Amino acid sequence: MISRVQNIYESLRKPKLKEVYFQSLPFNRNLLFWYANKIVKTDSSIDSIDQLRQIDELRRSGQPLTFISNHLTYADSHVIEMMFIRSGFQDMADHIIHIAGQKTFELTRRFLTRSLNTIRVYQPKA
Repeated sequence: MISRVQNIYESLRKPKLKEVYFQSLPFNRNLLFWYANKIVKTDSSIDSIDQLRQIDELRRSGQPLTFISNHLTYADSHVIEMMFIRSGFQDMADHIIHIAGQKTFELTRRFLTRSLNTIRVYQPKA
């Protein structure tokens, strides 16, 4: 119970100015992936599974890897990780670090952001 309360506190706490890396919080992560697993169709799949296996072998051999992708919604990162887990790549999903802009750390989005391993970047004001 105490760890859940600590997770909720960390989810709502405003990040310090110089905080950059945020490790996922277990309660947030479990809740979000439980929900994502309910809403993503069970027959959804990853098209390039063989390429993903090759990438995972490189990762396991100690090669540094970077996935670069654009997103259309705030849920994309969660769905990608959930699909990795469903496809047997739990360890790789646990090692993904997402890059997120400041607005994902606003109070209304913080709980979701803290379910992922995240590096916060500052965006210049337009």
